[in-house]
Amino acid sequence: MEVNDTVPTGSDGGNPFNFWNLSWNDSWTYRRALAAPGDQNCPNIGDVSNQNLDNDNPLGYIFLSAEDAKLQAKRESGWSGGLNLTTLAATEQRSYGYYHYVISEQLDLEVRNYL
Repeated sequence: MEVNDTVPTGSDGGNPFNFWNLSWNDSWTYRRALAAPGDQNCPNIGDVSNQNLDNDNPLGYIFLSAEDAKLQAKRESGWSGGLNLTTLAATEQRSYGYYHYVISEQLDLEVRNYL
């Protein structure tokens, strides 16, 4: 079944995705924020899961140094909250890529249709 997916393709940013030797079910339930009724050892329709297996951003630090943030605040185009917009944009692309990776790894179409 082909899904009409409007989520951008994204990218792994040169750091390939993986589930750190966890099964798909284990990676989903590892940081489940809300467990729907059903078998708690596997994903259930209605679960909410915080997918954050990489606790550190492999693409860089999203905040500028204090000195760079001060320089950013003086730009004619304005302050961007002290954020490194290049790293933030790359992180956004990585999150889109991870979304597609998670879906591609779920082979059970009954579950996959709800992702």
